[in-house]
Amino acid sequence: VTDNTAPVLVCPTVTASVECSDLPVFPLATATDLCDVSPVVTFMVLTTPGICPQEFIVIRTWTAVDACGNATSCSRTINVVDNTAPLLVCPTVIANIECPALPVFPLATATDLCDPLPSVTFLDATIPGLCPQEFSVTRTFTATDACGNATSCSVTINVTDNTAPVLVCPTVTANVECPALPIFPLATATDLCDAIPTVSFVDATIPGICPQEFSVIRTWTAIDDCGNAATCSRTINVTDNTAPVITCPVSQTVTCVTDIPLPVVPTAFDLCSGTVTVVSLGDVVTNQICANRLTVTRTYRATDACANSATCAQIITVFDDVLPTFVNVPPNITVECFVVPAIVTPQAIDNCTGIVSGQFVGETQLPGI
Repeated sequence: VTDNTAPVLVCPTVTASVECSDLPVFPLATATDLCDVSPVVTFMVLTTPGICPQEFIVIRTWTAVDACGNATSCSRTINVVDNTAPLLVCPTVIANIECPALPVFPLATATDLCDPLPSVTFLDATIPGLCPQEFSVTRTFTATDACGNATSCSVTINVTDNTAPVLVCPTVTANVECPALPIFPLATATDLCDAIPTVSFVDATIPGICPQEFSVIRTWTAIDDCGNAATCSRTINVTDNTAPVITCPVSQTVTCVTDIPLPVVPTAFDLCSGTVTVVSLGDVVTNQICANRLTVTRTYRATDACANSATCAQIITVFDDVLPTFVNVPPNITVECFVVPAIVTPQAIDNCTGIVSGQFVGETQLPGI
């Protein structure tokens, strides 16, 4: 009786490929023998590295041997692969920031089932906005494991410019007197993002209560490259509170009332070049001693278009210091005693009043020889 027949060995069914996160699992092989009820089953494992550290090949070879040394073998192979990309978590960012702030991206984190330290890289793409100070930055993170599996995620930060420039209106003198004209210094503007915001202005003129008075309102506007604008205004009032300058005719002295000159309209001018109205306020007589000894004060008033007025006075002094002159004086005569002629009152002429009456004031007798 001989035993030359090897046992019948049945290799188990296995999953040909498993992910690296799972270890190869080989079920048991089974063996039967025609003569030996319990053939011995052993196995040997051969591991071959793959193309990356997380991949490898495991070959398990079973051998069944009966009591007479008859043997048979079978093998199964399981490939451990790494086809799963890392798990990448993009950071949380503030989607919109205001310039001049720059985008700041926190780090992305990555984990992998097999690679304890997957590499994380990033690439930025900048897209211009509607104006030079606005743009968007998209950062794309990529996590790659040792076997080249990669996954990506992206976050975007928009840099916006919604802040208006800071506009500083100049200090002005609120009220100026004509003929001075309003003078506005320059307004200045700064912007957080635009180095040189554009500053322009427009003037509005409002008439006053008279032609020479008015107000000028200057409104400045500062605009940055993104169209954000700020405004401010200043007002200068042009006033006319200065009276005209009036020059009266020179004062003079005359002898008689009849010599008082006729009124002469004085000259007048106004600093604001408006119409000046000159009127006479009449004559006032003072210090009158007699008909031809008195003082006449002749007053004029000049008024401009804004109702400012000034007055001047011409002083005319009437002083009659010329004595009357007798005419038709009877001649000297000699008469016999006690033949005294009748008294004849001669006429007199005055330089102011013409013929004046004379008055007999007495006679004087002188002793004879």
